[in-house]
Amino acid sequence: MALAVWRGKSRASVSIQQNSLRHWVWRDHGVPRGWLHSGGTWIDLVMTVRNCTYAEAVRELRDLLYSLPQTQFSLPHPHKANADRRETKILRVSRVTNAALEKYLHARGTPVGDLPEWLKEVHYVMDGKVYYSLGVRTVKGSWQI
Repeated sequence: MALAVWRGKSRASVSIQQNSLRHWVWRDHGVPRGWLHSGGTWIDLVMTVRNCTYAEAVRELRDLLYSLPQTQFSLPHPHKANADRRETKILRVSRVTNAALEKYLHARGTPVGDLPEWLKEVHYVMDGKVYYSLGVRTVKGSWQI
């Protein structure tokens, strides 16, 4: 548990845990579920704490990641990582034009006309199903969705 510093509280009310998709998410138990700043992804947490836009939060997380020494990371065992990996194929990468993605960004205070060049709309196939999402190309050439 952690403090909700953005609400100026002195009692811990924020939990961080893995969801059913094994993604790390946070939840502020001091406000009703569904309220602004009640929980979400790491990006939502940075947006809440820093009171910034989606693009600013992604930029801050990216800058933080690349500023850490490589010894700070512990990578999973290669055989275990491959066992959990789903077969994924990138179909198309373009600038963000999908109405649902634009609505998502707008809800997070990011005007679509102000998107950084590195934030893309990525269409991909995973386990035989077609998906689309926002994506950032990694330094190794893969996509973080």
